[in-house]
Amino acid sequence: MTATLHAAAYPSCAVNGLLLGTQSSGVAASTVVTSAVPLFHSNLGLAPLYDVAFALVEAHAQATGVAVVGYYHANAAASETDLTPVARRVADAVAAAHPGSVVLLVRATLASCKRHVLGVCDQREI
Repeated sequence: MTATLHAAAYPSCAVNGLLLGTQSSGVAASTVVTSAVPLFHSNLGLAPLYDVAFALVEAHAQATGVAVVGYYHANAAASETDLTPVARRVADAVAAAHPGSVVLLVRATLASCKRHVLGVCDQREI
């Protein structure tokens, strides 16, 4: 819900954030997303801002007993249905720090309220 609201609040901007929750491994591996932390809605390519944001979110996650389990992104144009190069690099950085993380691509348009607004893919699929 937070990811969708973040995208809806800034419909003309690309937005992103981190997903928090729990992961299990083994035969029945699963990822449960319990919350999302909005990061940016402009200047998505500035690495120093990500470094600080990731450190703060990771500290919060540890303090509350959850982990970073993924990354969400919404493109500026609703017609774009793939991650941008910057979003792909950020998703790769999240996956490097948190193996098994997921990527959530949010499509926030007024019309999408009647359709699927979220697409989830495994990090290996992007």
